[in-house]
Amino acid sequence: MTAYIEVNFDRRFFGCVNYKFGRSCGFFMWFDPPMCVHERRVLTRIQERHERTHTEFEIESHLKTKEDEYAKRTARMEEYGKHIVRMKEEYAKRSEMMERNMTRLHL
Repeated sequence: MTAYIEVNFDRRFFGCVNYKFGRSCGFFMWFDPPMCVHERRVLTRIQERHERTHTEFEIESHLKTKEDEYAKRTARMEEYGKHIVRMKEEYAKRSEMMERNMTRLHL
């Protein structure tokens, strides 16, 4: 028999002869005829190309993840830097106020 569904189109198989009559024993086996040298070369090239593409995709995906993480960390560090500047400014203001108060007390 021959399969005509999209994923196994034109692929050969053996199946129970009673399948058509609703009394199948469940027997099923794919039959893949031997491939010629050219077919094997073509399939090997396709598989290698697929593996390279898949590997490139994984690398790009990993790189994108790392870039996103770096951007988040950079933004967080910038916020910490701004917070430190605000704290220094606040500290300077308080120190100045304390100096003024100390000067007034000594007068």
